[in-house]
Amino acid sequence: MKITTLLLTSLFLFSSGCSSTENTASNGNIQILNATYHNWSRSPVGSSDLPEVGTDLKITVKNWASKYSPEYIIYNNRKSLSASVSDTLEDSLVITGKIIRTSSKLPKTSETVSQSDRLVYKTEEGEQHYIEITNWESSKK
Repeated sequence: MKITTLLLTSLFLFSSGCSSTENTASNGNIQILNATYHNWSRSPVGSSDLPEVGTDLKITVKNWASKYSPEYIIYNNRKSLSASVSDTLEDSLVITGKIIRTSSKLPKTSETVSQSDRLVYKTEEGEQHYIEITNWESSKK
């Protein structure tokens, strides 16, 4: 009996210790395949002295359920104005977002938040979930 209990306990600890949750969400096993950013700046518009400054974000995900909808992306403590599916590939899809740091044209810039980098999405039931993003690459190399 002790051997059986010990064996089952060891098996349980081994199986839970070997499963990795990095870059996956508990909801549907979404995986981040690639996350890129591109910082940009444009000259001031019209008579303004304020340049247009922001970051374009692009995330490629796998195992994305069609019933999920992206809400926003957080990158370097900035919340994107929105997030949307921009392309559907064979076994993955691309989600894009835009962070606006300064703008003379837009009345609203990206909010500063104190959360880790993440993709926030809603389920069909309206529940909000997120998946953390740990590795970003510059789209300009």
